[in-house]
Amino acid sequence: MRNVLENLKTKAEKDYGTVKEYIEFLNRFEWDFMVTFTSGENMSLNRACSKIERLSNYLFQKQPDIFKIFWVAEPHQSGYYHIHALIITKDAKASVIKSAWNKFSGTYEKTNNRCDIKKYEKGKGGNVYTVKNLMKDNVEHGFIL
Repeated sequence: MRNVLENLKTKAEKDYGTVKEYIEFLNRFEWDFMVTFTSGENMSLNRACSKIERLSNYLFQKQPDIFKIFWVAEPHQSGYYHIHALIITKDAKASVIKSAWNKFSGTYEKTNNRCDIKKYEKGKGGNVYTVKNLMKDNVEHGFIL
């Protein structure tokens, strides 16, 4: 039993170290927005990843020199997925991101389709909130930097 507990403690310490490294890494960038994407449909992990990748590719094509995104797809209490993201766009307005999400989420008419966009404020914990569940099971992340 003691070995099991020691292994769990070691894994938690490694996970914390990894999350801390991500927080420090993300702190190097001047993010414009912190965004939470949800869908009017119940998204699986694969579906959430597919949607955010399509959105990212679309926005990257519009601004290849300046667009950057870091995203994490994680399960909600319901078991379905939502996405947290940090985005650098410089020229794009929040409305462009919201419109693109509505297009690529495939649920433009559904009322539960949400794109909660906040201006990123460095030092206010947006990077911590985005990666808080990064080391848990069934969580994916990606980036275009």
